[in-house]
Amino acid sequence: MTDHILIEFNNVSFHDPNSGYSLKNVSFSLRQGENLILLGPEGSGKELIVSLVTAKLFAQQGAVLFHGRNIAQFSEEEIETMRSRIGYVSYTFGLINNMNVFDNIALPLRYHTSLQEKQIKQKIEPYLEKYELSRKYNLRPQMLNESEKLRAAFIRALVAEPEILLVDHVLDAQCPLATARFIDIATEDIFNRNVSFILTAYRPQFFFSKDNRYLVFYRGRMVFSGTGAELMATNNPYVQQYLQTPLMGPMRSFYSREVADEV
Repeated sequence: MTDHILIEFNNVSFHDPNSGYSLKNVSFSLRQGENLILLGPEGSGKELIVSLVTAKLFAQQGAVLFHGRNIAQFSEEEIETMRSRIGYVSYTFGLINNMNVFDNIALPLRYHTSLQEKQIKQKIEPYLEKYELSRKYNLRPQMLNESEKLRAAFIRALVAEPEILLVDHVLDAQCPLATARFIDIATEDIFNRNVSFILTAYRPQFFFSKDNRYLVFYRGRMVFSGTGAELMATNNPYVQQYLQTPLMGPMRSFYSREVADEV
């Protein structure tokens, strides 16, 4: 790991009046070679972080920095350049239904690079083989199962060689066996390419490592920050409830705007 900071949240606050979700004075950073796992119940505020990192939203207070620069001050061209350096896998996978698997994966290469079609094919084919999609490359997304959709979306995010991966709740509804196989392959690719990632999840066992850093959110506030080893050892009541006794502790079971300010 280096000391170079890729993403930094400095006392960021944001409130979405439509969903009621908020972030309140949140600060953290993602360094090169570091991985962040964001945990928290529904409505915890972590839902907003991906949108703030990718400049779909801008901090109402504080600042989100990309390589030390405030994203809110970027030009439209600079925002597009930044997004080209970030791979994103959404919980809906974001595959385009009127394109086959290959064309979906090729999109960032055609949009953000000057590679010729032959070069694009040569770049994508090893991924299709490795992620066991070689026989599915000509199918439309609606003909894939959930695991195949995930793998196609992940390849699309990785194939353009981003420096950061944003992986947003994609593992929560997957088959456990398929998830284990996917994680085994994806972890190797992430490590070999020195890609840092931010993963949002409900279950911390996905991509669990004592060396990853874990942030736990509740009602818009960060209630824990630490390594995997610290996450498992802490007496923090929010973490203990979230990991061990979901119905016993300071967290409410369901999100409600009426109690959104509670921590």
